[in-house]
Amino acid sequence: MSNGNHSSIESFGKKPHHLMGLFLCLQKTISLLNITMDNTNLYTGSLVRLKSGGPVMTVINVNALTVECRWFDGATPHKAVFPKSALEQVNSF
Repeated sequence: MSNGNHSSIESFGKKPHHLMGLFLCLQKTISLLNITMDNTNLYTGSLVRLKSGGPVMTVINVNALTVECRWFDGATPHKAVFPKSALEQVNSF
């Protein structure tokens, strides 16, 4: 005997899979937010360096996940965008 509730029971059984996907998406978002919070003190004018090394660079723009930097190699100016997680703040000279 089917009273129409059968289909709603089947869809209810599928909801946990949908919620698991949502949970994984939220978990990834939180992970990205934790990465960006490591460098919350970065602002235009901050001095930074890649965690892997390299020249000291000046921050010229900060976004949610990236930082735009400028630096000089002798008299040659350079500009690039890096993930916040790849940078560390350095003390001023």
